[in-house]
Amino acid sequence: MVNFIKSGIECNKAAKYFGRVYVILNKLDAEIQNDLSCDYSKYSESLFFLAYICRKEIIDRIGKYRWFSNMLMAIPLISQKTIPISAAYSQTVERVIELSIKTNFAKEVKNIFDKGEIYYQMERNIPQSIIDNFKKIGSYLNIG
Repeated sequence: MVNFIKSGIECNKAAKYFGRVYVILNKLDAEIQNDLSCDYSKYSESLFFLAYICRKEIIDRIGKYRWFSNMLMAIPLISQKTIPISAAYSQTVERVIELSIKTNFAKEVKNIFDKGEIYYQMERNIPQSIIDNFKKIGSYLNIG
């Protein structure tokens, strides 16, 4: 019973991170689409941060709790209806990968997803204030 409750709590946390990544990713994607300069270097930190959050807060939880891809989650920032984890994953993690390819940062994002050196550099160097601000996203919907 304790594991079931713990899994439910962690599922709720993952849903919040899915939603937060989705919101930021939409903004970042729009900025990249409208950037006529094709100098994407200014987006690298944001993209790497999103990849790090996806790995640490989403992918690791899915693996740890062995959630099935068809498991339904309530993620208000993505959909008003419950959606399968696979849909949330495609709207977040897969879009981070797509943007990394478009911006020529696929190698670095893969390194983060593989928990390579960049992942651990980020883990050591991301200021707590950045994490705290990220957690505030969605609080206006009472999900933060």
